[in-house]
Amino acid sequence: MNDAVFYTFQRATGMRPNPQEFTSRANAAINGAANAGDTMLLVHRTASRYTTYFAVSKSAASANKGLELAQAYGARATTVDELPDEIVETPHIVKLKFRSSDFGADTQYGADPAEMARSLSNAMPDDSWVGFAIRQVTKQETRRNRPYVDHRIGPGSRHLSKTKSALVFSIYVGAQSRTEAINLARDIPDMMTGFDLAARPVTVSNVNRKAAKFLGVAIAVAAVTVAADSAFDTLPDQVVSFGWLVAGLLTLLSLVGFVFGPPKRQVRRHLQRGFLPRPKSSPVFVRKPRKEGTKILRDHEGNQRIKTIKAFDGSYPFHKEAFLFEPTVFAPAGNPHGSSYAGAITASDREVTPELTSSHGPIIGHTVQGTSVPIPASSLRYNTMIFGEPGSGKSVLLQGLWGWLCQERVNPSGREHHPGADSTLIAIETKGSGVEGYLSHSALHGDKAILVDALDHTTPAIDPFDFGDLPMREQSERIVSALKYAFDDGSIMGRSAESLRAVYPAALAAMHYQIVDEDWMGDDASHRRLSQPGVTEHDFAHALLMGQTPETFDAIMATLSTLADRCKREGDLDAYDEITEAVDDMGTLIQMTPAARRSHTEAPRNKIDVLRRMGYYFRDDRPVTSFENVLRKHQAVVINVGSNDSGQVMEDEQSKLLASLLVYNLRSAIQRVCSSWEAQGRSVSLLCDELSMLAGSNEEVLMWMRDQGRSYGVRMHHGSQFPAQLNVKLLENVFGYHTVATYTMGSSKPSEVVAHEFADDVTGEEIRNLGKYQLLMVTNVNDEIQPPVTVNVHNFNEDVLL
Repeated sequence: MNDAVFYTFQRATGMRPNPQEFTSRANAAINGAANAGDTMLLVHRTASRYTTYFAVSKSAASANKGLELAQAYGARATTVDELPDEIVETPHIVKLKFRSSDFGADTQYGADPAEMARSLSNAMPDDSWVGFAIRQVTKQETRRNRPYVDHRIGPGSRHLSKTKSALVFSIYVGAQSRTEAINLARDIPDMMTGFDLAARPVTVSNVNRKAAKFLGVAIAVAAVTVAADSAFDTLPDQVVSFGWLVAGLLTLLSLVGFVFGPPKRQVRRHLQRGFLPRPKSSPVFVRKPRKEGTKILRDHEGNQRIKTIKAFDGSYPFHKEAFLFEPTVFAPAGNPHGSSYAGAITASDREVTPELTSSHGPIIGHTVQGTSVPIPASSLRYNTMIFGEPGSGKSVLLQGLWGWLCQERVNPSGREHHPGADSTLIAIETKGSGVEGYLSHSALHGDKAILVDALDHTTPAIDPFDFGDLPMREQSERIVSALKYAFDDGSIMGRSAESLRAVYPAALAAMHYQIVDEDWMGDDASHRRLSQPGVTEHDFAHALLMGQTPETFDAIMATLSTLADRCKREGDLDAYDEITEAVDDMGTLIQMTPAARRSHTEAPRNKIDVLRRMGYYFRDDRPVTSFENVLRKHQAVVINVGSNDSGQVMEDEQSKLLASLLVYNLRSAIQRVCSSWEAQGRSVSLLCDELSMLAGSNEEVLMWMRDQGRSYGVRMHHGSQFPAQLNVKLLENVFGYHTVATYTMGSSKPSEVVAHEFADDVTGEEIRNLGKYQLLMVTNVNDEIQPPVTVNVHNFNEDVLL
């Protein structure tokens, strides 16, 4: 017979509480239920449903605690009679036990209330469940917990186990196989924001371990009794009888435990009653934590010595199966808005204005009523930004825009604001999966696109350090500036930048004058390393940053000095001045000892080593072109810095570095080549589905392209998964694009950020509830802002049979 009232929750339209409101409401609802009696939150995943069961006592139900939790979720609550049989009869059950508390503090505040349910619904296998058994915390447990937590994270620090809302809970997992149950249980701690303990999964077995211990002790008592009776002839019969009595009682207790107390049977019996087993009480004795200190000891002669007392973290103040945190650590698991398996919910359908319908530009899809929706060509001149979580459709839409641009290049419409034939197209593909789409759309319209595959040396490379015909010192400055921009951790500053400015003139001189072919002033080993095919100025820079031996450093500098003297004797004073100036720049490093030099240059050396490891891109047998050439010839180029068809994968660090270096170099080429292009009816369109990959360490280049690039004919069409991937200044900049659209974003904060920029009546919920390949778009028609429109976007991959 059930002792519980079961609530389930359905997703509901309308406003949902923000994270702060969710925290207060969920804490109040679950605390109120736990104060009234047994409480359980359980989520069940089948092949077609993700269902939450909130089990409370009848008194808690009469106080509407289930309805309160529904309000916290922004959902509708209904009651059911009992748990499904498949939950009670799940063949394999696992529970989590405390392992360690080395993770430090974490926080739940501001987290997306639906994220845990979203993660769980994806991670849970079919016909599995995750349950949380909940009880009140005792005063003694509260007193023990505070010093334990303060010792870990410092007194006065906020922690979710120290608040008045904190409750004790245990975590159980049920699945169709033991492996599935254990794997799911291992993942759960990472899904609970604010849960900063390490826990391990333990199988709930069919064997009562206490009963097994009783049986073991019974056998031991019996064995001792027999041995004693044999060894001591005078042993009183009463002692022997007592031994057999004890052994018999222990055996009886073990048999009772085996028959009536298997742990798995106990869990199932509790579930039949409506709840999981209550979290166990804390141990009677708990060792307190202590800080490291000293103690003065005296021996019997009065001599003193100081004894060091080591720090001790203290014993875990709860039973190993129990955890103390606010309910909002686990309550998000039951949020029906986190999983599409919890039932359908739709976004608002916003209609298109007549002005937008009648404008000319690429048709990207239709409204629910079937009205075609274009992005006006007049708006495309002022850039396009598309947000959306992975897999939502950003890349496909960008490939569709690329196809329209290719069509304009091959068959110019001649309409106002349309790009026409004199347009350069550059797509930077960051994942690799979109390469085929770009190339196929080019072929569909009879356009020819050049593929630059970073990992394929049979395709051409665009030299990211080609800044035109510049003096060596200015070329060096441009290289260092490009590196400062490309490395996004701000590491190339101060001393690092100073070191790079010193070594690159010498490295460029070493390459330009081919010093390894001159009278090398060093050992054979260093000569062999620097005379190999494929050596670049970055290898010389790395060596001068002490990436090789001190002898290599000395050899490069000695050879440059000797070469300068020879140039002076031969009357080549320009070369003499250039080399001498480079050598002089190295003065500070030359004066250091090798050890001091190595320490001084460690940070920039590590950065240049990343470039050296990209030899596949800079290899000397690879055809090379430049952005200047691409722009002058109005070429269409697809640059792949992701994986390729051969299964090769570019390291993320190298991919981001190369993409940032290329966009920095592109800006330089545009400044040299594209002056007054807009007035001439010429354009260069840059497309990338991950804008953050181009942004480098700051917003300088991309903001220039938006703010000043228009007169150069620059048009940008970008995508980004979330606003937070862009820094504040760049984010403000892209919201100034004339077309800003968004696919769905499951998380609350990013959707709210975008909604705030769209219109007063757009909510984050509306964005979160967008369907797949459905977007919300704000655009301009002849510089007039149009209201947001909901678009069912065309699957442009179907056009090229992808």
